[in-house]
Amino acid sequence: MPALRYRAPVSIAMIDIDAFKAQNDTLGHVAGDEAIRHVGRVLDSVLRTHDFVGRYGGDEFTALLVNTSAVGARLLSERLRRAVAAMLWRDQPLTVSIGYATLGGNITSHVDLLAAADEALYRAKRGGRNRVEGPLEIAE
Repeated sequence: MPALRYRAPVSIAMIDIDAFKAQNDTLGHVAGDEAIRHVGRVLDSVLRTHDFVGRYGGDEFTALLVNTSAVGARLLSERLRRAVAAMLWRDQPLTVSIGYATLGGNITSHVDLLAAADEALYRAKRGGRNRVEGPLEIAE
């Protein structure tokens, strides 16, 4: 991977809307689609111009955090989480759980990077939602 070759830190954040299925079932799919667009706009407004966020599937997003160490990924992920929680949607709060990982150490490929961020996301969900978790072994 070029990031490893040039020793440029790269991180990703996996972002999942909390309790989305319940809201989608209660308010309907049109409202659910609106909530997904709302969260996407909030995430995009917080990220730096050289970062990228996209819908990964369902109610999940992935943010590519260019030139971002594990420490920076944690800080940026917290900023994303707080921004979504602060923005009301249809007069109710939305929250997200975020798992992040950084290339390096035992994370040596894009497959490892996605897997580590996904595992961290599931720990955030199991830990009570509306939180940020990183990999068990943080590589700087």
